[in-house]
Amino acid sequence: MNNVVTFNTVTLVLTVGSTVLAIISTAIAIVQSRKNRKVKKMRIDDAMTLHNLSAQTLGAIQGNNDCNNTLKRFSVDENAKKVIYDIGASEGYCQSILIETAKIVCSLKDVTIQEIDDLIKAGILKEGFRHIYTSFAKSN
Repeated sequence: MNNVVTFNTVTLVLTVGSTVLAIISTAIAIVQSRKNRKVKKMRIDDAMTLHNLSAQTLGAIQGNNDCNNTLKRFSVDENAKKVIYDIGASEGYCQSILIETAKIVCSLKDVTIQEIDDLIKAGILKEGFRHIYTSFAKSN
């Protein structure tokens, strides 16, 4: 009988210990999940900020197209050719950043086409970038 009590006591201690461990593990998982959600939201916000800054930079570069076209028509100077090349390269880099930031946002958030429409309606995303975002969006 003494062995049975000892076995029951050990079983009880192991059961309680397992239960406590399961509760602690669940609590840790909940805390980690909340932290992960916050980090994910910060990354999405950062990607959107970078997207907006790149769009503004691209707009400024493209706004100088008149100057660029004038350089192309009237100048054969090597420095002018380098400026023309640098302007084109800058435009390409900005477009690449726009595409990459859209890819980041869509992959982190699993954005749907409906959500893209909502972002455009809310003024968060410009209509001109719809095609970039929809290329990475999930189907509705």
